[in-house]
Amino acid sequence: EDEWYEGALALLKKSVNLLKKEVTELKSKSKGVSKENEFDVRAAEDEIITQYLQDKKLNQGALLSEDEYHERIVLESGLEAAMGAEAIRSLLKSLDLKAERDTLRAELS
Repeated sequence: EDEWYEGALALLKKSVNLLKKEVTELKSKSKGVSKENEFDVRAAEDEIITQYLQDKKLNQGALLSEDEYHERIVLESGLEAAMGAEAIRSLLKSLDLKAERDTLRAELS
């Protein structure tokens, strides 16, 4: 369990450092920006975080490495993930076999 927390903390620190670097770049580009435009800089910071999460968007049934799994757990509160037989069972339960059959038949026709 401690290993998991250490891994999650390391991934979080890595993500924070990447975001800080991007924020620093934005701030250096916006030197001399008036207080009125400070809101725009903050909005850009929020956009970077949002874009980071969207770039790594997952589809149902996507396979994750252990590092990706721990990173997602830290960054996304709504993530539902499972491992091993539990994950396979969940995927099999969610399959609509009749619809899959019909789709395959239509493709073969």
